[in-house]
Amino acid sequence: MKKVLFALLIGSLLLIHPTASKAAQSTEDFVEELQYSWFNGYTYDDHRLIQLNTSRPLEVVSIFKRENEYGYDYMIYVHELKNGEWKVSYRRPVEYMTNLSFIAKGRMGATDKVLIGSYEGSGNFLDAYLIGSPNGRDIKLMQHKSSVFQGGAWIIDGVLFYGSGSIVSQKYRVQNGKVVSAGRASGRDDRLISKNPKIWLGLKMSGNRAVYAGKKTVYAKVGDRIGIGRYGVSDTRGYSYRLMSYDGSPVLSYDTVRPGMTAVKKGTAVLSLEPEAYGNAVEIKIIVR
Repeated sequence: MKKVLFALLIGSLLLIHPTASKAAQSTEDFVEELQYSWFNGYTYDDHRLIQLNTSRPLEVVSIFKRENEYGYDYMIYVHELKNGEWKVSYRRPVEYMTNLSFIAKGRMGATDKVLIGSYEGSGNFLDAYLIGSPNGRDIKLMQHKSSVFQGGAWIIDGVLFYGSGSIVSQKYRVQNGKVVSAGRASGRDDRLISKNPKIWLGLKMSGNRAVYAGKKTVYAKVGDRIGIGRYGVSDTRGYSYRLMSYDGSPVLSYDTVRPGMTAVKKGTAVLSLEPEAYGNAVEIKIIVR
């Protein structure tokens, strides 16, 4: 009887523990099982299906979390189907974060990469982990980036961009299985990550301080996209503006994925823009007609 109870207990642990090998099953069935898994206080939070290496089917990248006295502890898992079983190819603990989530994913090199991170503090500092395969087989941490002020990150056309707001500060690509610099960031990159807006609210340097270089009243049409960044396309200097608020939110819709705004309704919106973070604000009136 004791042997039977012991066998049942081991079987139940295999069902609820996300790191255990899983018998061959479809991706959909495995994900459904994963969502009800738990271990040592960690419970399922989110997942993505991503082609991190050259195997089939897609890998399952998941985030598990448990509450602590300061926020949450997290575990990142990558499961892939090997020899008919779902197995853990990568795991990483991340402690004392408030909200670890998927930030970006996209092709870099031969396969996709995924960026998982958290925003912390009043400066919205980004702390992020780039996970992928350097050789099409093994899955590893390929880069850890921390303390990116007002942090944003995007993978576009094989390049990973980090930025403060919509100002690109660093950019990387994968070469020979390694993450390497893709050159100095410039105003041209600001426009790219913002989807090349028709209306550009440019910033430039006056002495050692950033200033707004455009008009205080801007006219737009419904459907026009509006962006903020370096005034000069070749400008490589660093900027850290803050868009504090805007009055007239039905007029403009803010894109939370690619930085920028779209005029969606006729009317007037007023932006409060600090060219220097925590400095004097400039009011910019956007009239959509």
